[in-house]
Amino acid sequence: MNLLLCGKAGTGKTTAAAFLKEVGYTEFAIGSVIREVAFTLKYEPALKEFYLGVANKLFDKPIPANFYHEIDQVANYLKKIDVSRKTEWRQALQKLGDAIREVDEDTFLKVVANRAKEVNGPVVVSD
Repeated sequence: MNLLLCGKAGTGKTTAAAFLKEVGYTEFAIGSVIREVAFTLKYEPALKEFYLGVANKLFDKPIPANFYHEIDQVANYLKKIDVSRKTEWRQALQKLGDAIREVDEDTFLKVVANRAKEVNGPVVVSD
């Protein structure tokens, strides 16, 4: 049985997922997908074009003209911030997530669902 844990911050989703991992579940988190994209935009600018190409294939609808400009702005912002400063990092992740969800609000869930299909065994999505 696969599980999706939902709830407000601090309700125990991560704790429950940690227990489920101990009994054989594979954990996925939507937030980790956003962080992967953010780290790529910050540290591997050569891959930025790759991610934009993936975006073209991933979204089920036309990409607004301003999307690439917004992603470029987020990438430039990410390059300037110190990831150890949680407030700045969180703001950058929020901007990135908002820009991507503006095109398709289910994008991150689709990525996690596709990854979960590759797992042989139960899956828990913790956020």
